[in-house]
Amino acid sequence: AYMSRVWRYMYRVIWRWAAFWQFYAVGLAAIFVPCVIDGLVVRSIKRSEFGLYNPISFTLSGSAAAIFIGWLFFVPFSPWPLGHWIISSLFLGLGLMTWFTVGTFQSRT
Repeated sequence: AYMSRVWRYMYRVIWRWAAFWQFYAVGLAAIFVPCVIDGLVVRSIKRSEFGLYNPISFTLSGSAAAIFIGWLFFVPFSPWPLGHWIISSLFLGLGLMTWFTVGTFQSRT
């Protein structure tokens, strides 16, 4: 009885990965990539205008982006039902934190 529940759980996880991989690809292409590009533009504007960089904002947004990436990999393993709003909010959070991280990146050049 226990092993049948374990295998049902594993089949659910495999099914979720198979069902959500298209959504993950679209989410990364439609939200993550434009946020990185816009963050690079914000960074270049700050560099040319000698704008202020906030190392605390960079650290916090980088850590939050890492947490969102971890959640994106953990979500298919959760035993709760997944709505589209859960994964959409994770991608939006990842995009926002990536935008802040790339926009506040400080380099010596």
